[in-house]
Parts: sequence; structure tokens; C-alpha cells
Amino acid sequence: MSFIKKDFSSASECILNEDLFIYPTDTAYALGTNALSDNALLKLLKYKGNRKNKNISVAFSDIDMIQDFAYVDDRALLLINKYLPGKLTLILKKRESKFSQYISNDNTIGVRIPNRLDLLNLIKSIQIPITVTSANISDNPTPFSIKEYLTTTPKDKVNLISLIIDSGKIESEVSTIIDISSKKINVLREGDIKKEEILSNFD
Repeated sequence: MSFIKKDFSSASECILNEDLFIYPTDTAYALGTNALSDNALLKLLKYKGNRKNKNISVAFSDIDMIQDFAYVDDRALLLINKYLPGKLTLILKKRESKFSQYISNDNTIGVRIPNRLDLLNLIKSIQIPITVTSANISDNPTPFSIKEYLTTTPKDKVNLISLIIDSGKIESEVSTIIDISSKKINVLREGDIKKEEILSNFD
């Protein structure tokens, strides 16, 4: 059974115990757990339901941590330095044997550095990347408040959550998702940062 807190003080225990928790980012409420643990990811997949082979994005504390887990080329470095921490998800090639086998279905990983200091301090303190997929179950709307989350999430799913961190309503759009894992730059989802702005960096 979950319990609600206002801060991240109990989140490290959830991550180390491979439990699920709901937490605020700079874009929406997310579902967090230990991105390196198969056991944790199996819990996440049970909660989310039908993922339709979608990969699961991961939050990092800084660029050095990203480089430990993924390959960062010059294009990625440009976007990271310009937009992160911020509302951007980058699809990069992942380093082998770093993540849970359930984190993605290919050799790529979605990486984020959310612009939220308490969250970044948590990740930095434990040196474990955490999942940053939306807190909704599959096909349900992305929640921007805990009230919205509890209203739209079935009770049996909420019961799988060990901790809910409530910091009020988040006024934002979702993150923009850019795939630069190959030579071509693909905008998979346009969010807070617009497609034209991203592509203008490479004119």
C-alpha cells in the first residue's frame, strides 16, 4: 500500500528496495524505480500493462552519469549542453550490460535530466539511474497532479506503489523526444521544446 509524502526523503529507500514510487518531474508525474534491476522493471511492467514494445526512459543526475550508461556523440553533447536539465528526452545508443534487460527492446535508451534539483540530488546521492516513464498506466492520460493520478488510476494499480511524492499541480507540457541514435535526427514527440527549434541547431 502506498503512502503520500511532500518530499523525496523516502525515495532512496524505494529505489534500493526495487520498489515503485510516483514522483514529480519538471514536466509531469513519473513512475520511478531502479533502472538497473530486472526485479524492479518487472514490477513496473506489471503496473503499466500493455507497453506495446515501447522503451522506458531513464533519469540521470548529470552528463557524466549519462556517459557512463550511453554513448554521447557531438550532436547529443550539443543538445545536452543547451537544453538539459530541461524538458528534453534524447534517444541514444546504450552501453551494454548496464540496464535491466527489460528497459528497452533494442540497443537504445531514452535519457533525461529533469530540471528539478531535489530529484537530481536524489539520483546523484545513490548513483543509480531511475525510470522516468509517465505515472499513468498504459493508454491512460499523463497525470499532472496527484489528485488527477488517483482519479484516473485503478485502485489495484495504486496498491502496487510504495510511495507517492506530492508537490502539487505541475503546469507544463510533456518533454520533447529526439532520436539521435542513428545518423538521422528524428523528432518522435513534440513537447515543450518545439521541433523547429531543435532542428535549427543543425542547420
